[in-house]
Amino acid sequence: MFTLTTLKARWTGLLGTIVAVALGAALISGAAELLAGVGARDGLSTALTLYPEAPIVVQGTRQDDGSIVAAPPPPPPGVEKRLASVPGVTAAIADRAFSVRVAAVGVQEGRGWASSRLAGVRLVSGSAPGDGEVVLGREAGVAPGGTVTARLADGDHRLRVSGLVDGPAVYVSDAAAARWGTVRAVGVLTDSHDVDAVAVAVRRVAGAGTTVRTGADRWFAEPDPGRQQLDDATALLGISAGLAGFVAIFVVGSTFAFAVSQRRREFALLRLVGAQPRQVRRSVHVEALVVGGLAAAVGSLLGVPLSTVYAVLLENADLVPEAFAPRARFWPLTIGFGVGLVVSMIGSWAAARRAGRVPAIDALRDATVERRTMTVGRWVFGLLFLAGAIASIVAAVGVDGEGAIALTVFVGELFVVAFALLAPVVIPPVIRLVTAPLARAGGAGPMLVRQGALTAVRRVASTAAPVLVTVGVAGSMIGAIATLADTTDADLRARLTADVIVVPGDGPGLNADVPAAVRAAVPDATVSATLATTVWEVVPKNADGVYEGHDLSGSALGVDPATLRRTLDVAVVEGSLADLRPGTITASEISGLDVGDSVRVTFADGVTSKLRVAAVVASIQSTSVLLPIETVREHDPSALADAVYVRGGSPDAVRSAVTPLGGQAIDRTAYADLRSAEADEGNTLALTALLGVALLYTGLAIVNTLLMATFDRRRELALLRLSGATPRQGLRVVVAEAALVVLVGSGLAIAATVLSLLGLTSALSRVVGEASPSIPWIPLGVSIAVCLVLAVVAAAAPAWSLLRRPPLEV
Repeated sequence: MFTLTTLKARWTGLLGTIVAVALGAALISGAAELLAGVGARDGLSTALTLYPEAPIVVQGTRQDDGSIVAAPPPPPPGVEKRLASVPGVTAAIADRAFSVRVAAVGVQEGRGWASSRLAGVRLVSGSAPGDGEVVLGREAGVAPGGTVTARLADGDHRLRVSGLVDGPAVYVSDAAAARWGTVRAVGVLTDSHDVDAVAVAVRRVAGAGTTVRTGADRWFAEPDPGRQQLDDATALLGISAGLAGFVAIFVVGSTFAFAVSQRRREFALLRLVGAQPRQVRRSVHVEALVVGGLAAAVGSLLGVPLSTVYAVLLENADLVPEAFAPRARFWPLTIGFGVGLVVSMIGSWAAARRAGRVPAIDALRDATVERRTMTVGRWVFGLLFLAGAIASIVAAVGVDGEGAIALTVFVGELFVVAFALLAPVVIPPVIRLVTAPLARAGGAGPMLVRQGALTAVRRVASTAAPVLVTVGVAGSMIGAIATLADTTDADLRARLTADVIVVPGDGPGLNADVPAAVRAAVPDATVSATLATTVWEVVPKNADGVYEGHDLSGSALGVDPATLRRTLDVAVVEGSLADLRPGTITASEISGLDVGDSVRVTFADGVTSKLRVAAVVASIQSTSVLLPIETVREHDPSALADAVYVRGGSPDAVRSAVTPLGGQAIDRTAYADLRSAEADEGNTLALTALLGVALLYTGLAIVNTLLMATFDRRRELALLRLSGATPRQGLRVVVAEAALVVLVGSGLAIAATVLSLLGLTSALSRVVGEASPSIPWIPLGVSIAVCLVLAVVAAAAPAWSLLRRPPLEV
């Protein structure tokens, strides 16, 4: 009853805590709602376009080995022949696809004519395609009998249009599709009414390594670009949700602890009238339970509209498809509520212990004079986080280069927490250093600012915490991404020895005609094409049923080692590219593989082969998985070159040769600039997802904490007026202290940023040989300026209101 009466009487004093908990719960539940929506593909169309007429679709099985690969592997070769003999199956059709560019329709996926049965496509005019023929969509504007040029991986082909269908499409004969494409899935047609029974038989015949889909589950076999975009965003949003949780827990915990510490006089008065320490502690815990529970409940509900706002921001940043629309779910709300309540209780636990130890005599003392600013808990956890940050940097020395990078990327957050916990120890010397000019300046105002900050160290530490997390998280994250980008750019410029690089000008890649034309135009030049393909590692499960892979699944490049070494200096740390021949592969340093190890890999045509590791590559470029170019041509006839490197010869001759073929010839500087610009755009989008709402929340936390701290100084400001200060003089003191708080918090944040980037730079140097930190001074300056404006306004507004009142009324 006493606690509820206290809450009723002091609800305005607890408003800051309520706001912090509610916003923290909203941030966490909103992030969880968004992540759940991404996982469920909310808003994306589930209409089947490729396989509506196939009640059963067979694909390869994607193994969850930690690699991010949008598409599952193809089914084993020849599986459609085995499935055709299953009772109840009327046809098993291999859906072969390939990239093609037809001038009339642009870049599309072409397919064999047999796949039209799976899609339910019917001719509206003309006939099915034969050899050297193509069926197009009616909107292409080419009548049957006309001819078009199809740009395919093996070169340009003149094809006769044999027929037209409704909707965009490119269909060729099944024989041509077998030459140009690879099997994406097998569609099974049946005349049985019991599809599930047929699916069981199909699953048994298809065997291991396949996934059989029926009903609505067939949608996952469709290569939907929006779904693939969300697949790519999942990992990024997982980090964003973790960062949001970190920020929310940090701010809520510090705000609640600060709010309780402001009530030292009240607790001392309770002790004076006979309350036992355990009663005081119980009172604080009950308040935390009631206030935290109500605030967390309201905040978790606010997470629903917050997730919608966040989704709009991600859509504007092109990180999610336009159709994405997260729907409300109950379980993410429970996460926001639970975290908000638990953090409130944790934040009150240490404060409750301190409150229970307040001696009764403190009711007669000035509560702003803090005799002990550090608790055992702050010492223990502060030193633990500091040791963790330092240990991560030290441990990176004994880890392979790419593993060391992963260890040091998020060290900045550990330094931020450590500095926040140890702030009462660190802040006094920082304040003395920063305010040394004020001490020499003389005058009452500077003296009050300096001594007030030194006397109320806990208050300064608590109000500086949101500034520290805002500037520190922004600086360390932006700095880490900028350092990685700048190091990658410098590494590419140092390793690129080609004089001219041909890149795709109007399509996804370059076909075989481009390097052939370059060799014909500059016969004395070294020409090296890199064919882009996808591979899937076949990995076993351990005793716990978890796949143990080597991070090989994903993008790979087919190269000619002899010409590649003369145009691009690949960083080989073990073995030699000269040993890269059919039956071999290269692996990244972080894979844990050594030269001579064997891995099993599935290629784009579904063939699985055992390959020997010929070299280990340390690279922060696009991929470290290299294959002989002959292997890629054998297993992926639709593979296109992502670039053609040319060393020697006339750039003008190269440009003239490739322009008609859809290529764009640029020099090495322009190529590096292009890659850097693409990386910068991706980094901007990533930062939007990672920092967006989290930094908005910390900005609100700065306002909230300064409002709480300023209103708590009512008696101090009244005493200042009674001492003869005018309202303007008092306001200058408050504003100067707010600026000092921002300066102190920003100084600690910059220290955390610099230390984390030094650790990251050390790890990068082991991969590229030389790296330097890219300290984001402009973003740091903007962050500090925004924090300063927020802090000054949040402190000045309530202070001016209090200072204008007669002192005796305050």
